[in-house]
Amino acid sequence: MCQIEWTKQMRLALEELSAKPEANSMRRVKKMWQQKTTLLVECVEKQNLAIRDRNKIIALIIIEEHNREVIEKIAANKAVNNVNHFEWQSQLKFEKEESQDGADQMYIIVKQLNANFQYGYEYQGNNGRLVITPLTDRAYMTLTNAL
Repeated sequence: MCQIEWTKQMRLALEELSAKPEANSMRRVKKMWQQKTTLLVECVEKQNLAIRDRNKIIALIIIEEHNREVIEKIAANKAVNNVNHFEWQSQLKFEKEESQDGADQMYIIVKQLNANFQYGYEYQGNNGRLVITPLTDRAYMTLTNAL
C-alpha cells in the first residue's frame, strides 16, 4: 500500500505545481518521505523484532528510499510540473480504482508510460531486496510495456 500512497502524494504535488508553479509541494512530499523512512529505520532498530518482520521492513526501507530519490530527481528538474511529463509517466505507479460495474470491489491498477493493467496479486514471497538502480527502473519499464 505504500506505493499507492506514494503515487497519490506525487500526483497531488504535480497537480499543485501545474496550478501554481511557485508551490513548494515537492519539498513537502520529500520531507514527508524522509520522516516515513526515519520511522521505518527506528522500527528495524528495535531489539524484539521477528526476523520475518525485520526483512519486510528492510524491503520497505529500500523501496521508500527509491521513492525519495525519485522525488528528489523530479523536484530538481524544474521542467517537471505536471502529471503528463515523461519523468513522471516513466515511473511505475500503483493506483486504487473502484469496480466499474457497480460491484463493491477495489482493484489495483499498474501504470507506467503507455501500459495500464490490473495487478494480479501474484505472491513473490518475502524476498530480500538489494537495491533499486536506474537499470532496475529501465528493466521494469521494458517489462511493463511488454505486458
